[in-house]
Amino acid sequence: MSKWIKKEAFAQFREKIKEDDSKKNEFVGRWETPDKGSVDKPIEYELRLIPDKKNNFYKKILYHMFKVDDKWVFSLCPKTYDMDNWCACCATSMKLYTGTEQDKNDAYAIKRKEKYVVNSYIVDDPRDSDKDDDKKAGKTVKLYEFPAKVESLIRSAMTDEKNGVGMGAFDPSEEGYNFILKVGATKADAKGRSWADYSLSSFARKSSALAETDDKIEKILDSAYNLDDYIKTLEKPEEDIIKALKSLGFFDLISTEYYKKRGVESSNEVTSKESQESRENQSEASNESFNESSHKTTQEQNTQQSSTELDEELLRELENL
Repeated sequence: MSKWIKKEAFAQFREKIKEDDSKKNEFVGRWETPDKGSVDKPIEYELRLIPDKKNNFYKKILYHMFKVDDKWVFSLCPKTYDMDNWCACCATSMKLYTGTEQDKNDAYAIKRKEKYVVNSYIVDDPRDSDKDDDKKAGKTVKLYEFPAKVESLIRSAMTDEKNGVGMGAFDPSEEGYNFILKVGATKADAKGRSWADYSLSSFARKSSALAETDDKIEKILDSAYNLDDYIKTLEKPEEDIIKALKSLGFFDLISTEYYKKRGVESSNEVTSKESQESRENQSEASNESFNESSHKTTQEQNTQQSSTELDEELLRELENL
C-alpha cells in the first residue's frame, strides 16, 4: 500500500462515489404506492397502462427482502432474468425448509417474492389535491410497482376473450381502456392488521383515447421508461447479500455450493485469487450495514401473513428505502 495515500480516506471517498452513482441511477419516476381506503370506502385511482419503447407491457420482478439487525435488506433475485440462474437467497431458503420449525420460519422470511412493474399514465391521483404542482403525479407517466393481486386482474382482463378488454388494456387509441384502481382494506385480523384490497379494481366500461391527438399520444408514449433498464437499477452486489446471510448465521448452509459456483473449493482459495482492490471493497460502510451478529429473524411478525399481504407491506418498505 502506498505511503502517500491513506487507506481509510480512500475507502470513504470510494463509498461516497458509489452512493452518488446509486442516487444518480434511481428512477425518479416511480409512482408512490397507492394509499388504501377503508373496508367500506376504497380510494380510487385512474391509470392508463402503456408499453415501453421496446414493447414491454409489464415485467415481473423476483426479489428477496428480509431484516438484519432491524435494517431491511433488498436483493433482486437473479431468477428475475432466468429461472436457471443461481441465487444465494433461494439456495439458503431451500436449505432452511428442510430443517426445524424455526428454520422453516426463517426460510419464509428469506424466500423469493414477486411484484410487477408497468408504465402508467396517471389520469387521476386523488392525493394530488394536497401537493404542489411540481409534485403532482397526474398527467405524467410513472412506473407503478404492483402486487400479484393486481397483476391477476390485469392478466384476466387481457386473456378473457369473452368479457375482457384484450389488447385494449395497453392500446393508447380510442379502442383502449383506462384502469380503475380501487384500493380498499381487508377486515382487521386477530392482531389488528389490515391489508390493501384490490378486488374491486377493473378496466373502465367505456373505451377512450389516451389523449386528444396522435401527437399528444406519441409524446406520452415517448416518456415511458425502459422496464429492463429500471430492473437493472435494482441489482445489488452479491457480496452485500453474502454478508447479510453471514450476519444471520446462514452462509455456512450454502458455502460449498457458493464457492463451487465461483469455480473454487473454499474461502481460502477465494482469498488467494482476489486482488487487493477486491478485498478493500469490504469497506466500513458495508460492514456497518451488516454487523456480524447472532441469528436473528423477522418471522414472528410474518408467519401469519399471506404472500400477497407480505408483498404489499414490502412494497411500502421498498419505497421508504
